[in-house]
Amino acid sequence: MALSQKLIFFSVFCYFGRSVLGDECHASVENCLSTNGMLCNGKGNCICGKCLCHRNSYYMGSTCEDCPTCPGQCARLRNCVECMIWGSARYNAEDCRSNCRHLRMLPVDNLPENDRSHRLCQYRDDNNCVYRFAYTTRSVKDVLVERRLHCPRPSG
Repeated sequence: MALSQKLIFFSVFCYFGRSVLGDECHASVENCLSTNGMLCNGKGNCICGKCLCHRNSYYMGSTCEDCPTCPGQCARLRNCVECMIWGSARYNAEDCRSNCRHLRMLPVDNLPENDRSHRLCQYRDDNNCVYRFAYTTRSVKDVLVERRLHCPRPSG
């Protein structure tokens, strides 16, 4: 059997959760499950227990869930930041638990500036205060939240 045929044979067996060469391929698909329950978020292939994100998509990360250039990632995280950190939002307590359980909120004094590994997000709350948070481009699961709110000074 030619080397290229052996590699194809090896890849196929690793892909389907079996290892032909023993410990060479840790093929557990559990490492490839994204927070929505899909393998590699439907944006890649699980090969030997690791996601290989499709080249033609903008998704990246360990489970192909992060898309730093896609609109909407900040908006998707907004409700979870509001309910988990500030105790407010469009989510009630049950919705917050079920929709945000995969996230880890990390309060920080200052968010990283000019850091390519983080995407900054900023919103106004109902009191016109600005709050800021960032998610890592390696994993949308870790969300850094600035501890302080930036509120307008009262006039008068």
